[in-house]
Amino acid sequence: MGLKIMVMTCFFGIKAESFRIGRSVMPKFFLEDVGSEIFEVINKGGKKMGVSNLPSVMVESFLREYLEIDFVAGKELKIFNGYYIGLMDETKNVHALKQVQEGKGSSDMIGITRFNHILDHEIFSSCKEVYVVSQGDKRSWKNLATEKYPKPLIFHDGRLALKPTPSESLAMLMWLPYGLILSVIRIILAISLPFKIATPI
Repeated sequence: MGLKIMVMTCFFGIKAESFRIGRSVMPKFFLEDVGSEIFEVINKGGKKMGVSNLPSVMVESFLREYLEIDFVAGKELKIFNGYYIGLMDETKNVHALKQVQEGKGSSDMIGITRFNHILDHEIFSSCKEVYVVSQGDKRSWKNLATEKYPKPLIFHDGRLALKPTPSESLAMLMWLPYGLILSVIRIILAISLPFKIATPI
């Protein structure tokens, strides 16, 4: 339920064609959670498939560009008139499964997942090795060092550089009243000052 609420909050009303947050923001947070142990497994070679319970638009670019995952199966977001409505399709994207069944995969494919769904079993039946990651495994991982990133991480937007941990979320909520007051002051100043002064340089 928590995941559904997060997806609804993040995606509702966003135009699908102009969505770029998955490519520009999410890799920063995902890389911070990559363990060096699983990264070594990924680099063992062969075809690699990632199965995620998150929407594909959030994880696919990260998995393909930073971890060089060959096939990605994630949930698809429902779209109405070109806009996301914040709801996820309950079935995983079967495109990766079809590719494997049609012979576009290979016999040495490695599967990595932390879920136990029926479609996962269908996909991983074609894999040579399958790694199911538990929360206990993740807690024992060592974070991947920055110098070991497969490609340089470029992150410019400091406004979004806030990881939604409980403490960070609480700090953001406590800041909201002050932010509203400051925004009102800025609007009043912009209206009252002469146009040349009020206009940003």
